[in-house]
Amino acid sequence: MNTPEIQAKIRLDVVQFVSVSFETTSVDKDVTKNVSLSMEWSIERNAGNNTSFRVMFDISLHSPQNELRLDLKAMAFFVTIETISDEFLRSHFAKVNAPA
Repeated sequence: MNTPEIQAKIRLDVVQFVSVSFETTSVDKDVTKNVSLSMEWSIERNAGNNTSFRVMFDISLHSPQNELRLDLKAMAFFVTIETISDEFLRSHFAKVNAPA
């Protein structure tokens, strides 16, 4: 008897980097020791498609005197085999697992 193939109900389809800015004025290897991190994300439905959603990231790494700056915005697109409800978009999976 063959074991059926397990299908993922949700899968990461693609990650798209919308913008990336990197600047450094230092070659000191310790420039990364005390960087501050700022990370925000939001979850949205993909317009016109009720079986996909996206997680949008806004991430910044800055050293204290701005010798190192990295700012990026990215989107991770997920597809599902079921229609996405508002309840799902408010769920633990969408808010915690998908961004991870």
